[in-house]
Amino acid sequence: MKTQDLHTLVQTVELGSISKAAASMNLSHSAASQRLKHLEEHCGTSLLNRQLTPIKPTAMGELVLEHGRRVLEMEAQLMSRLQCSGNDALRLCCTPAFGASYFPVALSEFNREYHHSVEFDYLASDQVTTALNEGRYDIAITEHIKPISTSTCWRHPLPPDKVIFVAAPSLLNSIDYQNLNALLAYPLYVAKPGCCSRELLMHNLSSRGMELESFKFQVSCGDLHVMVEALLSGEGVGFISSALIRSHLRSGALMAFELDGFDHLCHRSLLASWESQSQPWFDPLVSSIEQAFIQ
Repeated sequence: MKTQDLHTLVQTVELGSISKAAASMNLSHSAASQRLKHLEEHCGTSLLNRQLTPIKPTAMGELVLEHGRRVLEMEAQLMSRLQCSGNDALRLCCTPAFGASYFPVALSEFNREYHHSVEFDYLASDQVTTALNEGRYDIAITEHIKPISTSTCWRHPLPPDKVIFVAAPSLLNSIDYQNLNALLAYPLYVAKPGCCSRELLMHNLSSRGMELESFKFQVSCGDLHVMVEALLSGEGVGFISSALIRSHLRSGALMAFELDGFDHLCHRSLLASWESQSQPWFDPLVSSIEQAFIQ
């Protein structure tokens, strides 16, 4: 069974036709059909119902499709690791909530004790675990609501991320901000989909029979500066990691508040590939990250 034949089957089902699958793989229609024929001969059964539009897998095709997707995922992970094997830089990804608040301190501490090249990227919290498991990173720090499986990576708990409601004092002084219904009359500034703070707010609202759309309108923002500037101007209410706006809270430019019955904490974890634990930089890095929360 060839992975290229499995890839052709997966593409055919996902795109709904052999022609579209062939085009996506830069193959002729006949070449793609030949691959599917080889696969069906190998399996000894028909895998596709070609009479339907779009094409659908048969019962046996579903079984082969499930297997094929796992095989192709494993192949992609292997190739990613092989491509990175010649690069000895420490590859790290984290969420903006950790990166903007704690990573500079952690990196400075790490560089004082251990000199090693670091490649660093921001990712949304819902992308971090997948990126680590695919072999694109050695270390990852993410916030999360649900438990993270430790079957595919090493996990170390970190202090949680406190997510709060925040607004300009001029706005809060004019409303009963402990009343959720009063807040609904104002624009809501919240992180883009994929971020833990947004998921936490949606969970809290759902428990009260509400949703994000219950607010006057929502601004889903991926730029922290834009969100903070809007909040400083009194344009609405935000739900944001307290660590990201620490300086504005200390100066009094923004006021934070919590709602009774709301969960305001996201779990935070440091994740690592199994291979990274044997690296000489591993223990110094973990220690530096832990120290960043004590500063």
